[in-house]
Amino acid sequence: MGAIVWACISSHGPGKIVILEGKITSQVYLKLMQEVIIPEGKRLIGDDFILQQDNASIHTAKIVRKFITDNNIQCLV
Repeated sequence: MGAIVWACISSHGPGKIVILEGKITSQVYLKLMQEVIIPEGKRLIGDDFILQQDNASIHTAKIVRKFITDNNIQCLV
């Protein structure tokens, strides 16, 4: 299996690039959100950033939806 690359960009500039290996489960995605995605969104745009993701099963998993709700993250699906 090859590597998966996660990256972000905004009108304020580029964010981190993260290389993930192995199966990306909802737990792996949640950790990525906690450690990279949310901090990068806040760093690049501020607390009012909007997270955009698709309907991949890891994005819609209960633990991920709960994290998004509990942390008042605006989400564009």
